[in-house]
Amino acid sequence: MRKIYHLLAFTFFILVNVFNSTTYAQGTYCVDADPFCTGTTYTFPNTYGSSEASTLDPGNNYGCLSDQPNPAWYYMEVSTAGNIDIFIEQFDNTGGGLDVDFILYGPYANLPEAISYCGDHGNASTAADPNQIVDCSFAPDPTETANITGAQVGDVYLMLITNYSDDQGTISFSQTGGSGATNCSIVFPPSCGTVDFHAEESVSPYNTISPFPSSMNCEDDFIYLVANDSATAGGYITPALHFEFTPTNDANDYVSIYSGGTGALGSGTLIYNGPLTNGTVLTVYGDHLSPTTDYYVEICDETSVDYYIYDGGTGVIFDNGTDASGNGCTRLGPYSPSGNATWATNAPGGSVGANDAGYAYFDPVISGPGTYDFTYYWNLGGCNDSLTKTITVTNPYSFTSLSYSTICKSTGGSVNPTLVGTAGGAYSSGTLGASLNTSTGVINVATAPVGIHTINYSVGTMPCGASGSGTINILPDMGVGAASSSPSLCFDATINPNITHTTTGSTGIGAATGLPAGVSANWSGGTITISGTPTTGGVFTYSIPLTGGCGTVNATGTITVLP
Repeated sequence: MRKIYHLLAFTFFILVNVFNSTTYAQGTYCVDADPFCTGTTYTFPNTYGSSEASTLDPGNNYGCLSDQPNPAWYYMEVSTAGNIDIFIEQFDNTGGGLDVDFILYGPYANLPEAISYCGDHGNASTAADPNQIVDCSFAPDPTETANITGAQVGDVYLMLITNYSDDQGTISFSQTGGSGATNCSIVFPPSCGTVDFHAEESVSPYNTISPFPSSMNCEDDFIYLVANDSATAGGYITPALHFEFTPTNDANDYVSIYSGGTGALGSGTLIYNGPLTNGTVLTVYGDHLSPTTDYYVEICDETSVDYYIYDGGTGVIFDNGTDASGNGCTRLGPYSPSGNATWATNAPGGSVGANDAGYAYFDPVISGPGTYDFTYYWNLGGCNDSLTKTITVTNPYSFTSLSYSTICKSTGGSVNPTLVGTAGGAYSSGTLGASLNTSTGVINVATAPVGIHTINYSVGTMPCGASGSGTINILPDMGVGAASSSPSLCFDATINPNITHTTTGSTGIGAATGLPAGVSANWSGGTITISGTPTTGGVFTYSIPLTGGCGTVNATGTITVLP
């Protein structure tokens, strides 16, 4: 067996296993009649290159069918009572019409009763016998209409279709009139698997991640989310096609399968190519195919190759026949599988993607930390189910705080950061320039400008990362200007104007010494103001220490008070 997987990038890889498949062929014999219904248009490959029905199934009354080449037997079951008009059409592989003929038998109580009359259909001796000829046509036309009058619920009818032209093609059935209806659940009921999906690594060989990664780091590689294949699910939960080939020998025979393209040989994307071995059945089955993509088959042979091509989920046959020896390369198709495979998630856009073949991907680096649900939905007629799994993405990085000690410019040297968080990130500042080591966060005080600076820190790549900031205050050396005056005034006279000193780098002053009684000093906005009325005479030399900055600096001056 060969298996085709359709990846998100629309490439394929092959898995080789052992697989026993069942195909649905046309019932060449009465006892092998296949089900059909008329609720929608059903299309089946015709039979060609076969014997007459009267040779294969002698004893039946074939009514108006004087010839019955290439027989195909079908049965249907009535689900709603009433008249039923069945439109039958046969056409070749290029769309041209082919002569189609039919005979309809019944009604039978059930399928076992219908099959029990094989060899005796149409030979009813009384009106009460079930094996009546209900309708028959041998007109040389590519379309026919079979009419059933007064069908009852549960009735089974057997229909023989013949292919007078003996050309390869297809037959379609549809209901065009009447209030009755047939039971379509008997037509290749889908094999409903258990809906589930798993995770696979994003690099070859795409190993399954087990157990399912319910927790991921936001720096982990992206992963594929993949609906299980039919072997694991116990049935189909993705659109699928089966291709079965039986060669007569291995004389350079091989088969190729293409995604997309046209009817031209070699067009489309080659997704499978393999040899055919003498008498060995090769089954190529494709889970995870797209229902919106056309697929083509090319058989290149020197000998005849039998083939069946059918829907993996519903079992409906798209094509079957024999590619004659010496035909060179024959292109078959297009074929598209049934079913709807969809995904839903609350993960941020850009972190997820999906196709309609049962594949999705998730990238935790783009999503960032959070808890995200992923739901896979599968709908194939009677098979309709979904499953949700959750992935929590955690952040390996943290940031709590960044701080620096206040330092005086005149101290020089360097200042190290105090980081509470994940180390190994990068530092930056809009004002420190080259004075900041962006790898370590160390600040060169000698070259850094004075003032309060903001330092930013980040680690990882957002949204999978952490960041924050802190500040450093580099203090200047304090400075003070000369006194605005050195007044000489009389005893009990007020200093006017006040004596002032301009300061830099300070935030205040300490206790003044040497001022005459009745005189005081105050600091505001970088200015020392000396004011008051002396109450004693003499020459006074004062000193006022600056505070809040770097260095030891005093404002000094002289006041002369005359007696």
